[in-house]
Amino acid sequence: MSMPDIPFSLPPLRRGDRVIVARDPAFTHPVLGFVVEPKRRYADIQILVTGGTRLFRDCLYKDDPYIEQRPHLLEDADRGIFVLAESEVELRTVMAELGSQKAMLDQLAAQVGESQKRGRPRKVEDVSNEPSSEESS
Repeated sequence: MSMPDIPFSLPPLRRGDRVIVARDPAFTHPVLGFVVEPKRRYADIQILVTGGTRLFRDCLYKDDPYIEQRPHLLEDADRGIFVLAESEVELRTVMAELGSQKAMLDQLAAQVGESQKRGRPRKVEDVSNEPSSEESS
């Protein structure tokens, strides 16, 4: 009797994303790798080794239920378990913040554009040359 599949989706991955890959769920000997081919449930990951590179095929994400359901999958020497590298997580956080700041700047630019259409604002020099209320007393 086979176990039913538990649906699972990888976090968003792109080619070139930095990941940490290991051969076991405890991440006993983790190494830095790069996503070569993101797939629906797996990812192919390239790592650097002495004298070249090594390709891990159909690697499982650390939270995938297949790791417990089908431990025999990890018997394949060309398969591993991976997580996003901390640097990749940080990059994604910074990029998300940058995107929200850009959206705010775009909104402000649109507001300034609308206010300029309604009437020409005074020049900064005009404002700075006006006597202040303290000077006029």
